[in-house]
Amino acid sequence: MKKKWICLVLLGILTGCTPTAEQPPVVPEEQPNIEVNIEEQQNTTPAIQDEGAVLEAFETLVQDSVEPKELDAFLKKHMSNLGIEAANQALVYYLDALYAFAGHEDARLLDKSYQASLKEIADPVVTLQAIEALGNEALYETAARLYGNGLSIELESNIYVVTVDFENLLKTYGNEIGEDIKSYIELEAMILKTHTQDKTLDGLNHIAQLIVAHDTYLKDFPNSMVRAKVHARRDWLRRLYFGSDLNFSETADSDSRPLWQSFSDVNQFYPGTELEKMTQRYMSMWHVESTVTPGILDTFIQFYETGFEASQIALNEREISGGHVYPELTGLTKSSDINLSIEEEVRKLIQVYEAPEMKEWKILQSYEVAYLDEERYSVIITMNLVHPRFPRLSMRDIKAMTYDLESGQLLKLVDLLPTEEESVVHLLADVNAFAAPEGLGFKGLEENFENAYQTTEGIVIYTQRKDTGSDATELLIPNNEIETWIEE
Repeated sequence: MKKKWICLVLLGILTGCTPTAEQPPVVPEEQPNIEVNIEEQQNTTPAIQDEGAVLEAFETLVQDSVEPKELDAFLKKHMSNLGIEAANQALVYYLDALYAFAGHEDARLLDKSYQASLKEIADPVVTLQAIEALGNEALYETAARLYGNGLSIELESNIYVVTVDFENLLKTYGNEIGEDIKSYIELEAMILKTHTQDKTLDGLNHIAQLIVAHDTYLKDFPNSMVRAKVHARRDWLRRLYFGSDLNFSETADSDSRPLWQSFSDVNQFYPGTELEKMTQRYMSMWHVESTVTPGILDTFIQFYETGFEASQIALNEREISGGHVYPELTGLTKSSDINLSIEEEVRKLIQVYEAPEMKEWKILQSYEVAYLDEERYSVIITMNLVHPRFPRLSMRDIKAMTYDLESGQLLKLVDLLPTEEESVVHLLADVNAFAAPEGLGFKGLEENFENAYQTTEGIVIYTQRKDTGSDATELLIPNNEIETWIEE
């Protein structure tokens, strides 16, 4: 992190008042101690001793959207009464509030007149004094508010943006928080330090570096309270990297394609990492001249950890007719049976809407893989139908399936439910009771009920489209709900 950020914040604090602000009244000589007494009285306000009360009070301040400088003052006063876990939580609250404030002010800073004025500053380091010298009073007031709240202004990609002083944040609170949150702050600094561009080789390599850093964090701190945030950011970076529009080109050879060059760099500089293994798998599945559609790309990225990495499953994509595609498995004993079954289901679904009376309809078919591990595989085929002259008649239909990878068998609802722990009769009754309030018409569910599939969150049962203008409906039965049925 650049050392200049500390100087910027210190300078912002020292010069944070506007030039027109009133000076403090002069204290008469006969009352020399009044101001000191007031200050002492303020300092004697006792800090909140109870850890839970501190967090509750701080969370209330965050929800009330007070400025970061007020949150900072509260933390400095009460942080010593917090244990590591509570201090971690408080700082995550603070950082989220700081982001929200910075985002709002960043939008304000994009004003054309502000940007034009800032470009008059010759020094690459934007100080509050330099902004004051511009003579743009409105800009100065905005900047003074930023610097006074621990933020600063920096030139990035020809645009002046609000930046967070992460180094000063660690200097102030680093001794109060755990290693996982300190590393999280360093990770945030790393990703916000430069703009993530996927248009050049350098930009792609920077994204690769960020992916490796996020993977490392998830490995080093598996129980971190910010794990979900880091995981989501890592997945976004993966999509940005593997989904770069510099991936494939019909005219360019492999040596001139930045993404494939970046793949080589990843294999060279990050051996043994998750990204290197993922890159090797990706390159082996699709040759350099191939094209990869968004459906298969998302599937590859989303289920790499649970499926591809942990097994010999390979996922490809096959077009059957008219641009209609479905995911295809390879590397499994029963994969050919599963592929034929999915292809047949896709064909049947498409044939329903290729009748002469529907020739004017626009049919958009897609799929997604909803669940994939070493034992089961789920795919949802979606049909979106739109009538160009009567858009209100548009509708959505689905066909979803879960397969057992060892046997190749299509699993029905009874196969997805934990019947080894509870009777079929009781479980089906529980499903009926759960579905009844939703009014989805799942009456009389039987063991051969097929309109069900499995996801990582639970089991989904669905009804297909019934008539023109209606959509297929889905109902998720969460895993914890099913566990409750078993425990009762």
